[in-house]
Amino acid sequence: MRLCYQVATPDVAVSDDVTAYQGPLAESFRALAELGYDGVEFMTLNPSVLSVEEIKHLEEAYGLKVVLVCTGEIFGQLGLSYTDPDTERRAEALRRTKEIIDYAAPKGVDIALESVTIMQTNFINTLAEAAAMVDRVDRSNFRLMMDVFHLNLEEKDIFAAIRRYSDYNIHVHLADNNRRYPGQCGLDFEKILRTFHETGYDGAFTTEIYQIPDMKGAARGA
Repeated sequence: MRLCYQVATPDVAVSDDVTAYQGPLAESFRALAELGYDGVEFMTLNPSVLSVEEIKHLEEAYGLKVVLVCTGEIFGQLGLSYTDPDTERRAEALRRTKEIIDYAAPKGVDIALESVTIMQTNFINTLAEAAAMVDRVDRSNFRLMMDVFHLNLEEKDIFAAIRRYSDYNIHVHLADNNRRYPGQCGLDFEKILRTFHETGYDGAFTTEIYQIPDMKGAARGA
């Protein structure tokens, strides 16, 4: 098990809605390393403005591996979507995503599709729907990400869903059912983590949470 924390790159606008550690990357890496994290998940909008050399240096200096690059704020902050009725905006959403894929070198990149609650989107809300899309695309590097916050809202039995679709899963997001750090509300994280362990998942668990009471407090609590 690798416990990771979401980190916003400097191109992401500072906002209370951002579910990531924010600020200069060196400060984020240092703070999370001191707390004992194993890695980070980047949230970014424009990877072309980032320095690959700097990030590699930070990984080595602080022993934190970048385990995933999240595309959520491409829609959250820029409003870009693959399903936008405007052709140019759809094209820009695709361009941004391809840029993020190109940011990983070499390009043997796995893509993780996340099912998201109906309160945020009107399609691919459940793991069943996400798995159906993975089957339809039928590419070995296209799999699923399981976000516990969304699973809790959309699945009848979160533990049964984790087990049923475990073969599709390559990444996990952790947050309590109020989107704060685990242990702040009602989810049984001991059982959740045990269920992932029993399915054989031994990859990264990234906390994707509101930074409450503040970034350091949230990271320490998580």
